[in-house]
Amino acid sequence: LEAKGVLGHDGIDAINTSLRRMERYWTDQIRYIY
Repeated sequence: LEAKGVLGHDGIDAINTSLRRMERYWTDQIRYIY
């Protein structure tokens, strides 16, 4: 995606950050449920 110019480096960083945040949120939720 970055090579085609669809996303700049900042866009990829933002996606990685939000994905990591979501992953941590779900991990906490699952740990709380079980």
